[in-house]
Amino acid sequence: MKSMKIKLSWITFIPVVLIVLAVKTLQPLNVQLPLNSVYLSYLTVGLVLVMFLINIIFCAVDKKTSPVYILSRNIMAAVFALITATFLTSKSVLTIITEFQASSIGAVKLITAIVGIFAAIAFVLVALAHFQGRNFMPRLGAYFLFMPAWACLMLICEFLDNRTVSTLTIDPIKLFVFAFAVIYLFKNSMVIATIEGKNPVKSCYLYGFPLIALGLGFGAKTVAEIFVKGLDYSENCLGFAIIALALYVLSELVEITRFSKTNDEQIVKFDVGDIDENQRVYGAESDKYLAISEIEDSDYEYDYGIHADESDDFVTEVDYSYLTDNQPEPEHTDDFVVMSETKDSDDEEAIYVARETADDFETNITGSAGTSGEDSVPDDVTDYEIDESRLEEIDKLISDINSSFLE
Repeated sequence: MKSMKIKLSWITFIPVVLIVLAVKTLQPLNVQLPLNSVYLSYLTVGLVLVMFLINIIFCAVDKKTSPVYILSRNIMAAVFALITATFLTSKSVLTIITEFQASSIGAVKLITAIVGIFAAIAFVLVALAHFQGRNFMPRLGAYFLFMPAWACLMLICEFLDNRTVSTLTIDPIKLFVFAFAVIYLFKNSMVIATIEGKNPVKSCYLYGFPLIALGLGFGAKTVAEIFVKGLDYSENCLGFAIIALALYVLSELVEITRFSKTNDEQIVKFDVGDIDENQRVYGAESDKYLAISEIEDSDYEYDYGIHADESDDFVTEVDYSYLTDNQPEPEHTDDFVVMSETKDSDDEEAIYVARETADDFETNITGSAGTSGEDSVPDDVTDYEIDESRLEEIDKLISDINSSFLE
């Protein structure tokens, strides 16, 4: 059983998000509450920050969560990512139109809107990854930075808009939404683009739960204000985008909680150059990713020869059958192929397999580990000598059978 302590963050998250939703829904409806509306807003944000501090402890004591997560197909996350992209594009376009219609153009808001359009495209790519259950290669990680960059610029815009306003009249929830969104979207980009870092998976828990709580609270306030003041799409569009973003993060964290691996189950890396001098990846059978085997009469059940257009940008989880007919299939076959973005670099191209199947993988593919002394063949032995040895063994076996029959 996986005992990753970071998952205990759900215990603190559930009551906090319910409280935040209740408070931010009742505030715009002018319901009498025990505290002043302003103090209550700061109190809800403070409650989220307390949850964040507790989750830091869970994150610090967790030593088992793997820093790598291979995506599974998640339709809900993909849908909410697309909805986020839709409202983000709409908000950015409306901001651009408004700025050009104004007497003076605000440079920061205009740049934020332009970056927002690129961020929306990044959300579409993220949705594609969730639809297909495939991580992108690190080369796209730089483009995903438009998402945290947009959140950062939105945070700057909020500070600029409120620089002449009293802090007692500001609802701090929007500021903290963008503050946590900056870090979460950055860490999430590392997970989706398989970029090495200081455990971005745990960081998704740590910054994702405050983002969900605050985002849903801000969204609840937006919906409640629509019932009181009516719909103003240009004003409410950002609230809709934050609701979709919060639901996307929630869907992704549910997936990570269900399928994330511990360090003991972590994937093991084998360099492709050690497997084949031509750097062809053995193992996968799916025609979608691999070409037909060049050796039809091979004793092994694998194909090789990866389609470049399918493997350049994705990290793909597929099942393998790389064992001989006489060897049993392993119980766990969650192996991963990762093709490098640098075709000429042996060091960066790699095959990733589950730790439980690593020994069988090396034995049957590289022939280096787990091979017994009886089955191993020296490198200087020719094919002719191997065939001769096998014929001698067959002749000896037939002779022994005949001798037993005559006796």
